[in-house]
Amino acid sequence: MTPGDLWGWGRFGDDQLLPLSFDDIRRDATAARAGLRSLALPSDAKVVVVSTVAEFGHFWPLLQAAHDLGYVTSTADATPYDAGRTEMFCRLLAPSAVIGVDDAVLDGLEAFGLDPGSVFAGVPRVVARGRAVNRLRDAGVGALRWVPLGPTTAMDCRHGHLHFDHRQWRVESAGGRVVLSSTVERAYPVEHLSTGLVGTVRAEACPCMRSDPTLELTVPA
Repeated sequence: MTPGDLWGWGRFGDDQLLPLSFDDIRRDATAARAGLRSLALPSDAKVVVVSTVAEFGHFWPLLQAAHDLGYVTSTADATPYDAGRTEMFCRLLAPSAVIGVDDAVLDGLEAFGLDPGSVFAGVPRVVARGRAVNRLRDAGVGALRWVPLGPTTAMDCRHGHLHFDHRQWRVESAGGRVVLSSTVERAYPVEHLSTGLVGTVRAEACPCMRSDPTLELTVPA
């Protein structure tokens, strides 16, 4: 890869830099389109994506995919201080989906005196990550999951099945631990990278019609 091929840098884990090529981003956007289609959003959907700048390696392909599908997108920072903007979008835009909600956002909403269950009650598809998934479910919101897998991600379809992109990645269960290998040339290739997750891979057909396999996690991400 020459310097001109480098799209930019992202991050995975706490401090691992992630170089990304233009080809990586293009393929990741293709996978993200399949993920968005599996949510069964309307053709004129409004989608709010919540992330940090350091996470754009994971979230930019999702934004690109939403644009490619003709959706209207808005972004907010996944920080407590910007949680008010997420609430504003939910209240004024009536989005079809909010993707990327995490603990920081929920903490920020509560600090502003806002109830997360009420904020997201009218959003058809709320995709959250980490402990925010169960916090939202406990608040009565049917949250779907967004799960980082090292340099890639998995996301629930509308049926709650956690899909990953099998065209670029081989995901296996080794002794119950989920490991990741890249199967195409990438700026950051990996081989049997531990994802820190525990679970198994399922190849059964999904009602959402997405062809990618699914992960069944034994321990919640």
